[in-house]
Order: sequence, then C-alpha cells, then structure tokens
Amino acid sequence: MSITSIIYVAEETAVNEWDSHETRYLIHGYIGIGPVLNTVSGFYCRNYTVYLDERDSVFCKSYNAKVEDLIHENGLPHWAPINRLISRQDAIQRIKTLDLFDQDNLTFKEKRVLKYILSLSKSKKYAICKTDDTHVLIISQVINDELARIDTLDLNGLFWMSSYQYAKKKSPDFPFDKIVFNL
Repeated sequence: MSITSIIYVAEETAVNEWDSHETRYLIHGYIGIGPVLNTVSGFYCRNYTVYLDERDSVFCKSYNAKVEDLIHENGLPHWAPINRLISRQDAIQRIKTLDLFDQDNLTFKEKRVLKYILSLSKSKKYAICKTDDTHVLIISQVINDELARIDTLDLNGLFWMSSYQYAKKKSPDFPFDKIVFNL
C-alpha cells in the first residue's frame, strides 16, 4: 500500500471513529500500565502497533492529525472522555460525600477492571463510589500509613482514566478507614 493510500485510510478511519464516538489517540509503540487518558488530545490512547514500521507510523500520525483537524473544526465533542475526567480535589470530595457500595453492585466486566486496578497495589482497604453525572467509578485505597490514592474508571467503555495520590493526614476522615471491602 502506498503512503498516500495509508494517509487516506487513516483519515477515513478517524472520521468514522469520530462519527461513532470511538475516537482514540493512536500510539505507535507500547503504552504500558496505568491510566490511558491522553489529557492533551482528550481521548484514550490505543496501541496501534508495537512494531517500528514506517507505514504504521504514517497511519498513526495521519489519524491523529485528522482528529486534531476535527477538533479544530468542531471543537472538542461533548462525548470526549476528558469531559468526564474528575479532578483530584473533586474525586476526594466525592468519595467523602457519595454513597459507597460494594463491588457486588458492579457488572462482571466492571469487576474485572476494578480487580486489575486494585491488584496493582497491595492494599486490602478500599472504598468505591459511582458518580451518576459522569458515569465514573471512583476507587479510593490505602497505600501505606501516610499515603493513599484515588483511581477513576470510566464506565463508558471501562477505561482507566486517572490515578491521584495524596497524603492521608490531609484527609483523615476518608471512608476506607472505616469500611473494608474484600477482593
């Protein structure tokens, strides 16, 4: 396939995914473990390929450039994941005030992603709440005596959005100090 054909296919793919609300930020290489929301583009990262091939690189660059053009023409769409991203301070406040629930209230897929996120730490103390307005699951967990973290999981596609750490002494009244859910 020629470079011109690759660019054409990449741009068409970007437009089709934009229209179906499935736009991603393509990465040519390995993403790694952790949140996959690209805060610059506003979309989730997706591994296109890990092989270093010029055609794949051209596809990724052309796709991402077309997405940038669409944003420039139309603005960032309301359905972009970045619009549901909860700030660190808001996540802390929400987990203190929203109703907590056990993982039994989650779907099988939601439980699987939750267990993956929780498996990355050795903590057995955590609390969960779900936001109604943004469809985000907020997971708060103890890392050690001084440090805790909050992870956010986008329930519209089950993507890991963000991970925030904070000093426990600044929020001594966190729910996970009273409630323990078992994995």
